[in-house]
Formats: sequence, structure tokens, C-alpha cells
Amino acid sequence: MSSGIQRYYSITPQNNNTLNAILRFKYFEAELNGQNENIAVIYQSNDNGASWANLSQSSRNTNANYIEKSGINSLFLQTLGNDVSTSAVLGLVFNAKEKNQPK
Repeated sequence: MSSGIQRYYSITPQNNNTLNAILRFKYFEAELNGQNENIAVIYQSNDNGASWANLSQSSRNTNANYIEKSGINSLFLQTLGNDVSTSAVLGLVFNAKEKNQPK
């Protein structure tokens, strides 16, 4: 994730494993920081923001301004960002030729 929205939550449960938690992350339009809410996902960091894991999302409602993820087993630092790993690449053409192998 190159950047996220201008909000994050630090969630520290007393028992932080096998939670099977549901996180509903609410945001304001003004906090989007250039992120596209239509492709935003929940990111989590367990090392104070040094690296981020894409947790994806289970549901979203851009009218009510939330993204939700179910089945989370542990909670740490949470934010939202665009899911750049699933961006479509259009207009590419691949050409291949058989290369003669030396005898």
C-alpha cells in the first residue's frame, strides 16, 4: 500500500487470536486522501505501520461510507487504502515465437 486514508484505528483485544471478528470501518469523504472508495480495502499492520497486509473486504457501502471485513483472526492497526493488486491491465498484446533449439 503506497498510501491510505487519513484515519486509522489501533485495536488491541485482550485475547488477540482466533477472534473471527467483524470489522466495520467507517470513514468521511474528506478523509479519503485521493483513495477511490469503490476499490478501497482494509489494511492491517502488526508492526506499527512499517508494513501493511491487505485484508480485502467482505462488503462495502459507499453511500453509508463503510467497508466491512468478516473472519479476522487478530486485530492491530487498521486503515483503508486502494487495492492496487487487483487493478486491470488493458491493451496489452503478447506475441510469442518458437525458438529453435540448438542440436
